[in-house]
Amino acid sequence: MHYDNTIKGGFLARIFDHIFFFRPLLILPIWAPLLLGYWASGGREFDLRYPLLLILGFFLGGWIYGLNQIYDVEGDRINRKNLPLSRGLVSEKAAWAISIVSLIIAIAAGFYIGIWTGIFTTIGCAMGFLYSHPIFRFKDKPWHALLLNGFGHGSLVYVIGWSAGGGLEWMVLLRMLPYALAFAGVYIATTIPDIAGDRMTKKRTLAVSIGEKRASIYALLFIALGSISGIFLSEPALLLTGLFAAPLYIHAFIKGGERFVTANKVAVLLLNVWICFYIFSYFVVLLVIILGSRMFNSNRMGVKYP
Repeated sequence: MHYDNTIKGGFLARIFDHIFFFRPLLILPIWAPLLLGYWASGGREFDLRYPLLLILGFFLGGWIYGLNQIYDVEGDRINRKNLPLSRGLVSEKAAWAISIVSLIIAIAAGFYIGIWTGIFTTIGCAMGFLYSHPIFRFKDKPWHALLLNGFGHGSLVYVIGWSAGGGLEWMVLLRMLPYALAFAGVYIATTIPDIAGDRMTKKRTLAVSIGEKRASIYALLFIALGSISGIFLSEPALLLTGLFAAPLYIHAFIKGGERFVTANKVAVLLLNVWICFYIFSYFVVLLVIILGSRMFNSNRMGVKYP
């Protein structure tokens, strides 16, 4: 495929370019623990907190992924990533504006829901800053990145949802653990297919640091522990996701490389599908995100994804 950094389009196309700067498909791994935590603590579908949490998660992702695109724009161009900023569909000034507005909206939505939800959302935004900013760059520090993805993306987001659904209680400290384990494992799995390219650009991901075989073992171990602990900590969505995705992860472990990408995609999709059994209207949200992303990537990027 010819890589063109100067894709043109009309006014409507430009609007969608800026919407998909948010990378909606990557919002799904945020919404999943957010809504599962919300439901587990007593939150329900026909409550104002539910759409507010969708807004919170969307803009939390906008802030985190926005910063990631801004600080990685040159690397994304070199690696031919199909992202709005690196493809020239969104200007750097617009990217900063979207990211900062996303930060404000996410925190405002959190505090509107409740004081603890706002505090935890602010901590999540701070973690996103530490993850991508060149001064800290935790994403390129193997064990820092593992902790931020496990306890930040997994546990903290679950706690944000829990605090929105019914306040805080000690039980959340246990209920969040399967998400820390599962999301840590998924994070490790995401670093495995990029080992060759990361070594060339001298990026020190966990997979680069410990090697593909050990990284594969750790990924499967964390995902298995997260799934199995779902039995004892009343998190059936994680258990079912682990069971259905297990053959794909085992196959990826045996064959290696890009197969971990497929396993992760299926796992994220499954975790979001189970939410629809609790919150039926989420099915519509999920469908819009997937079909919208498919149409955007096909028409604007020239790729079939997802």
